[in-house]
Amino acid sequence: MFRFDNVHGYESAQPIEHCWTRASATGATVTTSAASPIRQVHSSYTRYSANQGSVATGIQSARPPNAQLFFTLFKVPTASSGHRSPTPTSLVISDVLRLPLSLLIPVLVAMALVPAFVAWRTGRAVLAHADDPMLPELVFERSHRLTTLALGWGIGVAIVAAEHTVWVLLVLWLGLLVVARPLRRVLYGEQLGALAFLRYSILSTIGHYGLGVFTAAAPALATTLAVVLAPDDSAAAIRIAAFAGVASAAIAALWRYNYTRVFLVAHRATPLRDSARPELMARIDTILDRAKPSLLKRPGILRFGVPGAYVMTALYIPSAAFPAITFGDTLLATLSDDEIVGVFAHEVAHHEQLTPARRRRSQWSFAVLCVLVAGLPPLLIGTIPHVAIAVAWWMSLVILFSTVRRNATRRAEETASDLRALALCGNVDALISGLTKLHFYSRVPRRWPHSIELAATHPSLARRIQALREAAGIMPDSPVAARLTVVHSATEGLVIAFDGDRAYWFEGVPQDTPPELQVLRDAASSYRAVAYGDLTELRVAVVEEGRALEARDRDGRSWRVPIAPNDIAAIQAVLDTVDGKLGKPRAAVAAVGATLTRWYALTILVTLLIAGELGVALVPILLVVFRPTLSAALAATAAIAIERVLLALRTVAWTDARHLVALLVALLVAVLLIISTMSRVRMDLSRGSAGRVTREAWKVAGLLAGIAAVMGAAVWPLF
Repeated sequence: MFRFDNVHGYESAQPIEHCWTRASATGATVTTSAASPIRQVHSSYTRYSANQGSVATGIQSARPPNAQLFFTLFKVPTASSGHRSPTPTSLVISDVLRLPLSLLIPVLVAMALVPAFVAWRTGRAVLAHADDPMLPELVFERSHRLTTLALGWGIGVAIVAAEHTVWVLLVLWLGLLVVARPLRRVLYGEQLGALAFLRYSILSTIGHYGLGVFTAAAPALATTLAVVLAPDDSAAAIRIAAFAGVASAAIAALWRYNYTRVFLVAHRATPLRDSARPELMARIDTILDRAKPSLLKRPGILRFGVPGAYVMTALYIPSAAFPAITFGDTLLATLSDDEIVGVFAHEVAHHEQLTPARRRRSQWSFAVLCVLVAGLPPLLIGTIPHVAIAVAWWMSLVILFSTVRRNATRRAEETASDLRALALCGNVDALISGLTKLHFYSRVPRRWPHSIELAATHPSLARRIQALREAAGIMPDSPVAARLTVVHSATEGLVIAFDGDRAYWFEGVPQDTPPELQVLRDAASSYRAVAYGDLTELRVAVVEEGRALEARDRDGRSWRVPIAPNDIAAIQAVLDTVDGKLGKPRAAVAAVGATLTRWYALTILVTLLIAGELGVALVPILLVVFRPTLSAALAATAAIAIERVLLALRTVAWTDARHLVALLVALLVAVLLIISTMSRVRMDLSRGSAGRVTREAWKVAGLLAGIAAVMGAAVWPLF
C-alpha cells in the first residue's frame, strides 16, 4: 500500500513495489494498492537507504523525467480511502498540459492531420508545375518525402496518443487519402467521385497490405487489450493476452491461406478470359505453356479496377493454394498486345521463382511469426509488465520494418524476372516499351537516386533497360557520339558537356567560348572528365535551389551542378541515350554496416526503455532505424544515450540489478555506435561527401532543437 499525505506534483513515500503515481492537489490524501505488476507503470530511480536498510523509490524533485512523459500509460485517481482502478489517459498531452477529453480529442485530430496538410500544400506545388519536364522527378521526390514524414509523424503521434493510437492513425491515413484525390485527378485523369475513391482506396489497401499490417500490429493490440481489460489482475491480464495472441495468430494464418481470395474481392477482380480478345488470351496461354515445367501450379489470370480509377499495374500473387496474375484495367487499355504479353511473362517469371524450397522457407517463417504473435503478449505482461505495452508496440514496429526490408531484397528478383520474361516472349522491344509506358503514365522518373534505389523493391527503369539490352546483346544507341552536346550551368563559368564516351565538367570558362571540346579544355581553368562506365549515377535532380545535374562515381564520390530550366529537356534527352552505359553501383559499399547499426539502435532503445531513460533519445533512434547511413543521427543517438546513462547511474542503486544491467548495456552499445559512426564519417569524407554530411548534421540538429523547444514549452507550467 502507498499513502500520500500533503503531496504536490510527483512524489512517493515508502513504496512496497516500484510505481509512478500522481496526486492531484496539495493537501490530498491518496491510498492505493501496488500489488499488481500491471500497476507498475514505470520504474523510477532507486536509491538505497543505509539508515533504514531498505530500497526506496522516488524522484528528487517535482518534475517528471522524460521517460515519464513518454511512457506513462495509466493515471491513478485520487481517493480518500481504499483504491480504485487506474483510468486510461494520454501520454503527454493530458498529463503535462492538463487537457480534458473534450479538448484532447481535437488536439489529437489536428496532430493526425498534419501530414495531410503537408500533402495538400506539396500537391498544390506539384500541380503548379504540371507542364514542367521535371514533373516525374517532382512527383517522385514529393512521394518519397511525404512517405518519410507520414511514417515518422505517425510514430510520434502514436507515442503521444497512447490508448487513442488506433483511431488517431486511422485519421492520419484517411486524411492522406482525401487530399490525394485532387492530385490523382490531374496527374492520372482519374474520374472517381470522393466516396467511390475512398471506398476503393480503403479496400485496395486492405487487400494489398492488410495481412502484413495486421500481423505486425497484433502483438501490440493484444497486449494493450489485456492491460486495459485487466489493469489490476496480473493473472487475468496474462490469460487475456494469451487468448488474444492465439486468436490473432489464427486469423493471420487463415488470412494468409485465403490471401488471393481476399485480394480479389477487395479489388473487384474478374477473370480476364471473360473480357479479353481471344488472340491475346491465346498468346498468354502460350507463355504459360512454355513456363509450365517450372510452375508449381498454373496461376489464374484476372483483371481488376473500377470505372474511372487509374490502375496502371500488374501483380502476381504467390499463393500456394490460389496463385494468380492480375492486370489493372488502365494497363489493359493502354498497352499493346505485345507489351501486355511481355508484362505477363514478367509476372509468370515471378511464379517460377516460387520453388518448393522457397515455399517451405516462407511457410516456416510465417509459422515463426505466428508463434511470436501468439506468445509475445503474455510473455511481456508476465515478465516486464511496467513497460509491456511500450515494448509490444516497438516489437510490432520491428516486425513491420523487417517485412519491409525483406521486400526490398526483391530488387534482384525483379531483374531476374525481366530477363526470364525476355526468354519467354522473345521480344525485348516490347518489354522495354511496356516498362517505359508504365513509368511514363504513372509519372515515375526513369532515373532514381542511388540511395533510394538501394532500398526500393524494383530497380529504376534505366537499370532495367540496361539489363535487358545487355541480355539481348544490344548496345545502347549513342547519337551524341557524332557531336558534342554542351550546356552552360546556372553557375557562371561552369560548362557541362557530353560526348559518346564521357561527361565533362569545365570550370572558369569565358562566356563566349565556342562549344568545341578542345577549345573548352584550353579555356577552362580546370575540368573533370569521367567515362560513363565509371559513373554509377547521372541524373537531373530536384534540389532546394532549383534543378541540378547530380553525378556519382564508382568510389561513392558525388557532386552536383545547378542547371537552367531551359536546358532540362536537352539534358534529359542526352541522359536517355547514355544511361545504359553507366557502371553498376557497388551496393555492398553503400550498405556496409547498415544491419548492425540498426541492431545497435534497437538495443539502445530496449535497454533505455527498461531503465526508464528513453526520453528524447527516441527521436534519433528512429532516424537510425530508418536511415542507418545518417551519420548525424548515429552520433546524436550515442551522445544522448551516454548522457542519460551517466545521469541515471548517479542515482540508481547497485542492488537494482535490472536497471543497472540495462544502463550498462546501453552504455556499451552507445560506445560501439560512436566507433561505428567515426568509421562511417571517415569513409564519407574520403569519398568527398563532406557537404552532404554537414547538411545532414544541421537537419538532425534542427529537428532535435525543435523537439527540445516543444518539450520545454510543454513542461514550462511545471516550473
